[in-house]
Formats: sequence, structure tokens, C-alpha cells
Amino acid sequence: MRLAGLMCRFADGSFRVGSAHDVFDAATLGGARALGRDDLGRLAPGAKADLVLVNLRAMHFGAVRDPIKSLVEGGSTSDIDTVVIDGRTLIEGGKALSVDETRLLDAIQESGERAWAAAADWHRSGASVDEISPMSYPVRT
Repeated sequence: MRLAGLMCRFADGSFRVGSAHDVFDAATLGGARALGRDDLGRLAPGAKADLVLVNLRAMHFGAVRDPIKSLVEGGSTSDIDTVVIDGRTLIEGGKALSVDETRLLDAIQESGERAWAAAADWHRSGASVDEISPMSYPVRT
């Protein structure tokens, strides 16, 4: 959401656009509209009971006057305490309950390693991953 707000300001050349209100509505109600779902994106009768509880005290920039602005402009995944989707608690106390995060991250890393090793096979020029996207600093083995 922070990036969306910044890009609005950059594109329009004005700090008056991309407000936290507009960005939050786009992320919630706008996302539901894009999916053609009136039952998502808000807490209302007939809507799904999907919730994300954010620990505003976990945000590391001081006092919170406007929780939506704080979330949009300074929030991160580490601030999420609880996630409830369709009545099922998936994250509680910042910990995933329905997936082994370590195993998932290991699988994602392995998948990335395979893709990077095969870059020359799929890149239009046959370039290696180091040619396509060099490391920030040289890696010495």
C-alpha cells in the first residue's frame, strides 16, 4: 500500500494524491470490486468474516494518531498479529497455524535455485542468471 501511495504521488507530481484513505479503499473495496465480489473487502452484514488484526504497537515509528495512515505508510508483514479467513484462524500471534513456514520457505528457495540454474535455457539470449541480474557484490567461493 505504501508503494501504491508513493507511485500515485510520483505519477501525478503532487503530494496531495494517493492518500491513505484512497489507497486503503483500493486495497480492500477495490480488490473486491476487481474480483466481482460484494462479499469481500469490508465488514458488513452478508460479507465474509475475513479479518487482519495489526499490532499498531509493533510499528516502530512512535505514537499512532491515524491507524489507517500508520498502516498504509509504515506497516509491514511483521506487524500482522492475526488473520482470520472465512472463519478460520490462519495466523495467530504472528505465527502461521496452517503451514510450516520453514518448509515452505525452503521449497521456495529450492524452486528459485532451479529457475536460476536454468536461466540460460529460457532467456531469449541464452544469458545466465548472473548476466541477467548480477549480484550486488561479487560472491567469492
